Amino acid sequence: PPPGRTPPNCRAEALRLGLARLATSSPAACLSLTRAMLLVKADAGSCWPARKAALSPQPVASLSRELSLARALLTKHPKSPGLWEHRRWCLSRLFGVDGGGAHRPLSLPPPPLPAEVVAGELELCAWIADLYPKNYYAWMHRLWLLRGMDAAGAAAEVTAAEAWLRTHPSDHSAASHRLKAAEA
Repeated sequence: PPPGRTPPNCRAEALRLGLARLATSSPAACLSLTRAMLLVKADAGSCWPARKAALSPQPVASLSRELSLARALLTKHPKSPGLWEHRRWCLSRLFGVDGGGAHRPLSLPPPPLPAEVVAGELELCAWIADLYPKNYYAWMHRLWLLRGMDAAGAAAEVTAAEAWLRTHPSDHSAASHRLKAAEA
């Protein structure tokens, strides 16, 4: 970089460390600042761990507001992998799996979710996939939900994917999901 300019990786590390400090010293300020940053760029990687650190000591009920924020952010940033992962972390923590500040990988099944929550999440995925076609992340979130379903739920998911593909034949993410759902 030119003299007097900080390399980008140093700025990112400084931001990450600053947000981590803010998350422990002033969680409310951290949540406010990161919310503003995420409205502009949902893939700001330093924001999600800071939000998790700020939310972890708070009552689990506060995660309902976080899910509302995530839903609003999805309307602007529907293909943000960090946003979809954060949504899974919130759901897991809210419904029985204390993820703490940890990443919630897709390979882990969801906790037992109430039927109305699953229905709401499936509806959200369909809405986002309809607005933003071929949305891999929405379909992967749906697959994560499928891992917690019983056989009847999995069969209904195959039927729903087939119905989707009749009206969205070029949606390769949905086609992949349908194959994975049939294997479940």
